[in-house]
Amino acid sequence: MRRLFPASLIAVLLVAALMTWDYHRVDARDRRVAAAVVRCGGRIGSLPFWPFGTEYRISVTRPWLENELEALGELNTLRGTVTVAFVDCELTQHELELAKKYLNDCHLFRIANNRVIPWTSATNAEKTKLQ
Repeated sequence: MRRLFPASLIAVLLVAALMTWDYHRVDARDRRVAAAVVRCGGRIGSLPFWPFGTEYRISVTRPWLENELEALGELNTLRGTVTVAFVDCELTQHELELAKKYLNDCHLFRIANNRVIPWTSATNAEKTKLQ
C-alpha cells in the first residue's frame, strides 16, 4: 500500500502537468488563429469544449486572397470543427478552388438572402451564382 501511493501521486501529477501544457498550447493556437482571421477581415467565434474540441465559426464578407489563405492555413490544425461562411459575396471558380486548397479541413459555406448554401464541390460555385 505504501508503494502504491507515491506511484499514483506521480501519475496524477504527470496527467495534470500534461493537461495544463495541452490547454496552454491550444489556447495560444486559438489566439494566433483569431488574430490572423481578424487581420484578414473576418470575424471568428467559438464554442470551446476543451480537451475534446471546439466549434469555430468564421464569417467573411469578401473572398480571401491567396496570401491571406496561406496565412490562415493553421485553421486546418485546430482541434474541432471549423466552418467558414462567405456572407453575401461571390467567389469565382478559381477563388473557391484556392479556398478549398488552403482550407481543406474546413467546411465552406455561402450565406445569401439568409440561406446557408454549403460548397460541397468545386462545381457548386457556379450553381450558387444562379440562385
